[in-house]
Amino acid sequence: MTTSFILVGKPASGKKSLLNRLHGKDFTQSYFELLDSNTARGVRVSRNHQTYTLQFEGHNFAGRFESITDNQGKFCGNKKALICIDVLKCLQEARDIIIELLNRLKRTSNCGGAPILVFTKCDSADRILSNDDINTLQSEYELEVIHTDASRLNVATEFFIDLFEKANIAKEQFIAEHRNLYNQSRAVCFLGFFRRSRVDYSSSLGDIIRHAQLNNNRSRQAFINLGWMQHDGSIIASSAPDEVKEAALSTSSTAPLLLNPLS
Repeated sequence: MTTSFILVGKPASGKKSLLNRLHGKDFTQSYFELLDSNTARGVRVSRNHQTYTLQFEGHNFAGRFESITDNQGKFCGNKKALICIDVLKCLQEARDIIIELLNRLKRTSNCGGAPILVFTKCDSADRILSNDDINTLQSEYELEVIHTDASRLNVATEFFIDLFEKANIAKEQFIAEHRNLYNQSRAVCFLGFFRRSRVDYSSSLGDIIRHAQLNNNRSRQAFINLGWMQHDGSIIASSAPDEVKEAALSTSSTAPLLLNPLS
């Protein structure tokens, strides 16, 4: 399954520089060099829509990254929004940007879950926004935060580690698959209109796994479709993401982990 991320922010907020570095390119401060970077290794570049897509394989999923400016494109599907704010802004400016983009997200059909705040240009000598300011924003909006700077030597590794820890990717993948199954069941017949889901998406991943293991329900089918669970509710240790296995072990699961999928 592909996990989609969308980087959104004001112009010159560091989106293109970050995507360029995730692609393995050298850091450049030239906007035109970013626009002219080649499209090899799965990166698709569209100048007209200023959209960059990076295919990243690893951690049992493929991550697709897109970038849009604040006045272009629309959020859609199950994209995880990464709100980019450069630290050359003051606290109130950063707050205004977050409010604007959160309100925009609420007006869309995006189902990617809670966004993550990505603070860019953190190593700049012209930095205005302090770590204390960032902590204040994190507390105000109760969102996960990533600090980064495209000029860092190991920025790609650092960014992906932070992202995997904070994006709750496995849960978001489950929610997307569960919603898909739920919508299919509602479309089957007239009675499907009255179907309701008993899953609270705000529940912990461990609670969702326990719910799936207690009964042969839609949640279990979603995990089966993802390739993480057997029909009896057993977690497939060889294919399930680490966070799924850890969440399953932290609950009073009704079925054991399987070392290998059944043939």
